[in-house]
Amino acid sequence: ESSERTLWAFTPTTTCATSDPASSRLCGFTPEMDYVDHKGQRTRLGVFPIGANVRSMLEAMKTEKFAEHLKEYTEQFQGKSLVLNVERLDYSKGLPQKLAAIQRYLEDAKRNEEDQTRETRQEELQKRFERLNTHRANRGLATSNLRRVGAQVMKMLVGDYAPPETSLDHNKTVFVFIAVPSRRDVEEYQKIEEEVHRSISTINGMFSTLTHQPIVYIHRGVGLPELAALYARADCCLVTPLIDGMNLVAKEFIVTKDRSKKNVVPGAVVLSELAGAAQELFDAIVVNPYDDDAVADAIAIGLELTRGNRLSEDQRWEVTDRMRESVLENDAVAWGKSMLSELEQPHKGVRVARPARLAWQYLDDHMATRFLESRAGVKAIFLDYDGTLREFEARPEDAVPCVEMNSILELLNKREDLRIYIVSGRNREFLEQHFGAYKSLTLIAEHGYFKMGPDTDGEWVSFSPYPSLEWKEKILPVLRMFTRCTPGAHTEEKASAIVWHYRDCDEKFGEFKAKELMHQLALSLGNLPCQISQGNKIVEVASLSVRKGVVVLSALQQHHATPFAEILICGDDRTDESMFVEAPKDSLTVKVGAGETAARYRVESPSDVRRFLTLIAEGPVAEVDADPKSPPAGTKPRGISFQPELADMNRFFSFKETEESRDRRRQSTACQSCDDEDDPLADFPGETEDLTAPA
Repeated sequence: ESSERTLWAFTPTTTCATSDPASSRLCGFTPEMDYVDHKGQRTRLGVFPIGANVRSMLEAMKTEKFAEHLKEYTEQFQGKSLVLNVERLDYSKGLPQKLAAIQRYLEDAKRNEEDQTRETRQEELQKRFERLNTHRANRGLATSNLRRVGAQVMKMLVGDYAPPETSLDHNKTVFVFIAVPSRRDVEEYQKIEEEVHRSISTINGMFSTLTHQPIVYIHRGVGLPELAALYARADCCLVTPLIDGMNLVAKEFIVTKDRSKKNVVPGAVVLSELAGAAQELFDAIVVNPYDDDAVADAIAIGLELTRGNRLSEDQRWEVTDRMRESVLENDAVAWGKSMLSELEQPHKGVRVARPARLAWQYLDDHMATRFLESRAGVKAIFLDYDGTLREFEARPEDAVPCVEMNSILELLNKREDLRIYIVSGRNREFLEQHFGAYKSLTLIAEHGYFKMGPDTDGEWVSFSPYPSLEWKEKILPVLRMFTRCTPGAHTEEKASAIVWHYRDCDEKFGEFKAKELMHQLALSLGNLPCQISQGNKIVEVASLSVRKGVVVLSALQQHHATPFAEILICGDDRTDESMFVEAPKDSLTVKVGAGETAARYRVESPSDVRRFLTLIAEGPVAEVDADPKSPPAGTKPRGISFQPELADMNRFFSFKETEESRDRRRQSTACQSCDDEDDPLADFPGETEDLTAPA
């Protein structure tokens, strides 16, 4: 795809898990909340829940056939409750489980047939709510629905007024079961069909009378006017698939509930929590489709809401009208327009260039010479620790500085032309223990929350004097819950952040739980002053005022009077990306390892970083110009000074050179350094795009 277009991945479902298996499990990408970066291309992820074809349904309701069918069904089911089920005969629709719940409902109705006193019916209804609450799935949506139904509807249903003499008879409930044949030549579908037919025969044999049959089974497709009439007459719609992307039956049912039309009755929806529609129809009764008791109780409660004798006409329509308003507003037309609207905004957000024929440019050794000798002045080096200076270990406490690293730091510590910043997620104690002896180094702990260096007299100070950390009390229980249910994971609490580690977990399961945790935290954080980031085998929640990019900007501002002649930044994970983004565009930004990045160069491992730093540490000491406004003869000033617009400047280059060219470049022992004003990508004219250039 063209690098000038932003692609959108969309799905008819509303489940946030959609992008995770597709991009992470199948493609091996690690998605952010709303985009995936891969090979220099940013693909945005959008959630576009499909709507019902409202226009066709409303047109069908204007036909004479609809009016005739509705009149017929109104007379046929006079005095009876009608529960409608419309499905393809498919194993994913949970038809055997649904029939088991219907049988349980009819058994309860038969058992309570003789005792119909007000007190007994009130107690039975209360027990149903309690059972439904007990059997609910541990999901926020189901929980909130039940609490609302339990608090508001029960108050109406068991009010302090005398009910009418007539009462709802659950033994006169008719279930219209429309099962459209599907894939009849497949053996598995044949077995499902046989099981459904057998169960329906059993239920009708047990509960039928000479004047009443509980299940009306239609094993064929139904025309739209006839289906719309059934929707309009039905008191309850039973939609309980075992898994479903959206399921438009529930929405179509609600569309037909036009209160202004004659013979149309209010309707309740018993909806599986495993259907995408459950996240939109918030006034539906959400159930676990595998729980027979819960579905049976939900059917009874749904009929009490729409046909019960304890609610006024307006109260019975209240829930239905709320759902209908939402469904009409978010129909299939609105769904299509929302996707097209997003596709017409290709430049929204960060643009990412992906030239046609280049791979990532690796950092060659000659760049160390260029870094030192390009011009006089003090140079800055910003280094991450874990994964950049030091390889990862199974136990983080084992990843201590090696002998090679200490030797390099000894040399760097003695150089007056370098300012070294170690910007790590580690805590203060670890950094001070292992790097406190190097007095010229500036140590940044917890991604920028604490700082210690020559300008702080060797004392730890806070970058953010007034951070808000009240959010930690709300987030910590969530992380601890995920730790308990993820073998090998553990939670680390820092002064400004909480980190969930999953390095010791099973790789696939750990990644799956990490994305689940990211989603759960996104729902929980709300307007709390904190941010979520996913690093290398970690999920971190930190204060909004704490990030590594702020460290770079602060250093540039601090040295505004004597700007750095050159800047080198090395990092390996997403927490380091903010440093790459906030750095001046001509900085030497280096990504360690694989993965998408905003850095201009790449090395394969921490050992490559140490080798490159060795070349710098052992290189000639550049002259430190006392007056940056008067550069030595023949040298042009770099002009890397802090400006507000630097925070928005960055170049994102990707390359794809031939193997022959790459081998020749790597094997070359003598490389000419580029001119000061030359871009390192000058060898690839016309193949890259400077995204910071004015349009």
